[in-house]
Amino acid sequence: MKWALIHLGNDIVYGMTFFANELIKEGHTIYWFDGDNDIINDIINYTPDFVCFGPLSAEYSKALNIAKQIKHKNSNIKTVFGGHHVKAVPQELEIQNCIDYMIVGTCYNIINKIINSSSPCLINGEPANPEIMCPALEDYFIQIPRIGKRSRTYILSHFGCVHNCSYCCTDIYRKKYGIKAYKSSWLTRRPIDNLIKEAKLSKNYGAKEIGINDDDFLYDTQPNGKGSIWIKNFATEWKKHINLSTHINVSPLSVIRAEKSTMKIIANLVDSVQMGLQSINEGSRRIFNRYYQNEELMIKACEILTSYGLKIKMDIIVGCPNINNLVPDPINDAINSIEFCQKLNNKFPNMLRIQCFRLILFPGTKLFNDCIKHNIPTREAWNKLLYNGEGSVIFNDSIENKLKNITKMAGMFVKFAITKDWMEALIEINLNDIASKKLSECSYKDSVRFRLDITNEEINNLVSNMNFQY
Repeated sequence: MKWALIHLGNDIVYGMTFFANELIKEGHTIYWFDGDNDIINDIINYTPDFVCFGPLSAEYSKALNIAKQIKHKNSNIKTVFGGHHVKAVPQELEIQNCIDYMIVGTCYNIINKIINSSSPCLINGEPANPEIMCPALEDYFIQIPRIGKRSRTYILSHFGCVHNCSYCCTDIYRKKYGIKAYKSSWLTRRPIDNLIKEAKLSKNYGAKEIGINDDDFLYDTQPNGKGSIWIKNFATEWKKHINLSTHINVSPLSVIRAEKSTMKIIANLVDSVQMGLQSINEGSRRIFNRYYQNEELMIKACEILTSYGLKIKMDIIVGCPNINNLVPDPINDAINSIEFCQKLNNKFPNMLRIQCFRLILFPGTKLFNDCIKHNIPTREAWNKLLYNGEGSVIFNDSIENKLKNITKMAGMFVKFAITKDWMEALIEINLNDIASKKLSECSYKDSVRFRLDITNEEINNLVSNMNFQY
């Protein structure tokens, strides 16, 4: 059978590449189409039996629009929707008549279910052994060249998370499949040879940076943790065969708990780490279910990382809902976190950058449901661009403008130690689209300089090929 796979967005649609591999293994024909272009007639001319979408939340509406146009031109073509967003909104199968099959869960053991089931149909994917989890990338890179030619890509060594942040969808999987299955499938690392093969292909297509985008790469690296052994073996093969600029995600707790020998390996393996602060204020930390992550813990984690020469990119989330009066002033909440980052920047000079985002509430998450329970006014910001400064929680116009400006300028506030009175003045400005885009470009360029030894000319070449989200 013929399957059309739809790419959407500026990043690799990683989950869909794993499904592509399952289709190829079972002898099906696949072809990738770039959904950010006018592709409807091309898909119709391809005459697929199935058209598959795995949209991120921000791309979901675009995916629906493509599906509607396809069904309008040829109602015999069946559409298949899967991915993180879809698993949280299974009721959409009854609402959207352009969806024939909705996959809740993984992409494994579902192909024959799709073929043999009448539509509309909700299909449950099954947990799989990480040893068989491999993406099919080569056709994808050839047929979607703007992704194949990207200088930065990412891979995952495992797909789960041990943390339980209220804004994350991880808990949905844990509840659906149970702790035992979650540990054996989502928290078990993939074979090192598979990851090396995957990274080699990306390197051959021109990748200069690779992010190992596990939610927490240091998971299970405490003394006697199995993760320490895996990372030691992985680092040996990675340096031998890949040796590109590499970045990982960590958590403050995992940094503090990790064996010293593992941290030495990490220091030789990666160029920088990304770590979530989210908020330093007790109220918002409790709402995010990160109440344990206080100033002392964050400073200790930064001390450890910087002692090994590791640069830190730190995330901040602003626009927290005022549940149980825990965050009565969202602007003060945001500025307090920025001032704490300034404190860290002074303590660890030239070793810290931050990126700031508005809180996005994704369907099915605990915080999404908590806001409904507490009658917090919200909007469907999950279908917006992440960098445009619009969040899910609705505030008055003045606060909305200030929060948007904070997301645009927070990196500058920290890097240049802007004092509180100047911050309060600058966030009153009304940015036009040109200013908003230029601030995004400045933040991106500064992030690249921070991560890489790269010239201004090389940075400008990168930017010239990008479609900035702002």
